[in-house]
Amino acid sequence: MLAPLTSYANPNAPPSITILYEEPNESLRTISNNIHAKLSEYNIASEIIGIKSMGELQRAIILSDSYIILYVFHGSEEGILGGSWREVAAYIEGSNPKHHILVTCHSDSLAKYFENGSNGHFIYVVEDEIDIKIAEIESEARAALVLMGFPSALIRSRARSLFDDLMDRVVEEFPEILIRMLIPKEPLLKFPEKSGFSGPAGFIADMILSLAKLYLQLNGYLDDEGNIVFPIDPITINQELSLDFGGGEFPLNVSIGYSMSISSSGEFTMGASVSVSKQQTGHLGKIMNVIGTKVSGSGEFEIEGLLADNPVPHVEFRSFVFKISFEIEKSLDIKEIIRSVAPGGVAQIIDKIQEYVGLEISASIKFGGSFQVFYDFTKDTTELTVSLWFGTELSVEIAIVTFSAGITVRLDFKFTPAGNYFTATFVAYAGAEVDLMFTTLEFHGEFKLKWSAEPSDSEGEQMNIDSDNDGLPDSFEESIGTDPNNPDTDSDGIPDGIEIYEYRTDPKISDSDNDNIADGAERNWYETHGCDPLGDVDGDGAPNILDNDSDDDGVFDGDEILLYHSDPLIVDSDGDGLSDGLEIGIGTNPVLSDSDDDLMGDLEEYQCGLDPTDNDTDDDGIRDGVEKYIILTDPLNNDTDGDGIKDGDEYAYLADPLLNDTDSDNISDGDEIYIYNTYPNMSDSDSDNVTDYYEIFGWEITIRDNISGLITKTVYSNPLLNDTDNDNISDGLEKIYGSDPGTEDTDHDGLTDYEEIYGISVGLNIYYPDPTDYDTDGDGISDYQEIIDGTNPTNGDTDGDGLLDGIEKNGTGTNASDRDSDDDGIIDGREYEYLSDRGLNPNISDSDGDGLKDILDNDSDNDGIIDGDEINRYFTDPLSNDTDNDGLGDLQEIQRGTDPLNSDSDGDGLLDGFEVSISTDPLDVDTDDDGLDDGFEYNNSLDPTNSDCDGDILLDGHELEIGTDPLNSDSDLDSLPDGWEVNGFNISGSLYMIGPFYTDPLYKDTDGDGLL
Repeated sequence: MLAPLTSYANPNAPPSITILYEEPNESLRTISNNIHAKLSEYNIASEIIGIKSMGELQRAIILSDSYIILYVFHGSEEGILGGSWREVAAYIEGSNPKHHILVTCHSDSLAKYFENGSNGHFIYVVEDEIDIKIAEIESEARAALVLMGFPSALIRSRARSLFDDLMDRVVEEFPEILIRMLIPKEPLLKFPEKSGFSGPAGFIADMILSLAKLYLQLNGYLDDEGNIVFPIDPITINQELSLDFGGGEFPLNVSIGYSMSISSSGEFTMGASVSVSKQQTGHLGKIMNVIGTKVSGSGEFEIEGLLADNPVPHVEFRSFVFKISFEIEKSLDIKEIIRSVAPGGVAQIIDKIQEYVGLEISASIKFGGSFQVFYDFTKDTTELTVSLWFGTELSVEIAIVTFSAGITVRLDFKFTPAGNYFTATFVAYAGAEVDLMFTTLEFHGEFKLKWSAEPSDSEGEQMNIDSDNDGLPDSFEESIGTDPNNPDTDSDGIPDGIEIYEYRTDPKISDSDNDNIADGAERNWYETHGCDPLGDVDGDGAPNILDNDSDDDGVFDGDEILLYHSDPLIVDSDGDGLSDGLEIGIGTNPVLSDSDDDLMGDLEEYQCGLDPTDNDTDDDGIRDGVEKYIILTDPLNNDTDGDGIKDGDEYAYLADPLLNDTDSDNISDGDEIYIYNTYPNMSDSDSDNVTDYYEIFGWEITIRDNISGLITKTVYSNPLLNDTDNDNISDGLEKIYGSDPGTEDTDHDGLTDYEEIYGISVGLNIYYPDPTDYDTDGDGISDYQEIIDGTNPTNGDTDGDGLLDGIEKNGTGTNASDRDSDDDGIIDGREYEYLSDRGLNPNISDSDGDGLKDILDNDSDNDGIIDGDEINRYFTDPLSNDTDNDGLGDLQEIQRGTDPLNSDSDGDGLLDGFEVSISTDPLDVDTDDDGLDDGFEYNNSLDPTNSDCDGDILLDGHELEIGTDPLNSDSDLDSLPDGWEVNGFNISGSLYMIGPFYTDPLYKDTDGDGLL
């Protein structure tokens, strides 16, 4: 059976990445845009979506059909966007995308929610905090690594290029990146606007935060979104300012100090101090003239705590210290006092003593005190320390000897939850110094006496000791039965004194109201949840700490706090419409409005007849809420569309559980999964452009092969293989071409369908025969044979000579690739027609009997003239060597210049060949130029080559003209040649010559005188 698709239906389709970032936040938007740009650079599809709330996050995750989701958010150990990691895990579990990459601080907190599996998802998280630049690189690297495992070679190549780019960037920026990994400069930590505390303490805390924020902004430690930027970790600030006021007789010196330290983990320390000193130097009478008063005081505080993000940015204080102190010192110049009250003479004596021995006498009196308060927020404890001290000093200097002595008494009082402390310290000292020429001799002695009373000191009994510091004297504890040596007799977490005087609980019973939780734990719970333990939530007159069911919901407070973790002050802790007592009764969780985590409230499930403790009531593999609100199936029916597949299985296969034929391919989803193993959500499971229905039930094709001729048949293909016959042509393309996807040679012509569709090379030509017709061009030769012969199987007349290739190959024997096989200047087709028109069979005709067919013989009549010239140039008969039958071959006539188409070229009545045989000129009607046509002469027994046949010096034609016999030189037999008689002759003797005489050649006696 086909394995379920947990996400991304088509493994070969290009993957896409959705980048979700916290909105509004400029820095997070910037790195998201950077990631998007880098992915686009390598042709990897991605989109960016800003998220402002958990509701928007849920919709974005559940509705996404991407291959990967990237999360860019501010995170804390509790969650993001004010929501919990548990909610994020639930969204991911019900989503389609297979890979989830969370580059968010503390996203490793998700791991515990996927300890039992992630429903086919792959989750990538970071531990603790992450620098913002490292987050950008981590996002791109994780995405590249995921895509390097994608089925498509093209996508893997793009991902590899992206990863190589990242390696180059890391190498180039390695020092900065290393420092950012060790000390994040820009961790995703927000600085809170408010502390979260109310009342005067909250006002002071908010003021401190405002000053700290202002300082951070001025020094570039806060970005525009309120995120703390850490160029170093921790950020440490120490400032001190000194001011002088007044002057003259009343100078005032003020020093102000401020310090702060914040680490990327959120831990911080803030402190401030102020010190003031004043010295009076005026003259008040003779005595006050020499009395100076110096007053100084100081105040300081320090706060330790944590900046937290969840559920909103706020401050969690850990400890607070406040201290003020003062000291008054009065200086006395004894010498001046003596002089001021001594008579004038005595005063002069004193002056002389001072002049000769250097007498100096001075004294001072000091008095001071301090007050310090320390509060520990984590333990809810306060310590108070009060100190007082006073003392005096005396100094006498005579010449090289200085005597000094002093006494100091100090009293310290410390009040803590563990007990009260008292310490008294007495210190007396005396000393002398002698300044010699080469050295100084020094003598010093001190006496110190210290007495203290602590809870463990027996001397404390005189103070009505409280041995265990629980606020109850030992004697009182003995009277009521509590343990005077144990501040918490019943070990409930509340000192005995506080139980009696503040909460009225029983210090001898750890659970005074029998609600299954110790009084201290109950008190702590109330206070940490902003409720007065002495309040009365349900108005029944019993304070909460003494009411075993404070909210009157039917569940003991202790059970609510410790067992069910519900709110003992709220009837319906989770606000789902069901009281905590009812939820416990039906088995739901009173602190979860959706106890079974099925995205449906317990109340709604309860009302709809669903099981609120079972997130899949109908056991179809889909949570009830997902069915009802997201995919809209019936959570009470495990096969909503009745197609034989559970809704959960359909959801896993990405089929629509509301449609029995999700992909509308006319095959039910059940049949696709259980019978045919095809994808129910893809009408074309193998992506070959043929629907599963056609592949399974077939389609008709019409082919013509060399076996059965023209036939129509039904063909089938494998819906899970896009190339059923493995001929490198997808079934879809074969369907388009009408070929059989089940065989690689549909028309059985010897050529594969691939060769016929994608072309086969013959020399420099590429031919594309019809894969459904063994003789594509219908020329009588199979496509395969034409490829072997080198002819074009898609053109019945390859050489364009007017003859089908089949006729040339199987009939005439001419070259089907040569228009003029015999190179006689006539294309084979015209020769074929010529011979046919002459009533000859072109396949066998051999006019000159030389064994070579006329159509292959460039001189069919062997007359020395190629057939093309005979037809096209001389217009003679290429099948006869003597076209005009004049006894003279066509070539001879052409060479002689006679007309091979005219048997009597000169029209003299004699055939040209005959004239040649009798040596007359077939081009001259009167060869001998005697005025008679050669034919006339020949027909009248004259010699057409002799102009004077009888030699009588008269042309034969002239003789016929005058009536003489051209064959008789003496026509009248008068012994005179006819020529003499016509042309004249002379009679001469030895002594004379007479003439010329012109006689009649036709009469012997021209003059009729009887003399010849």
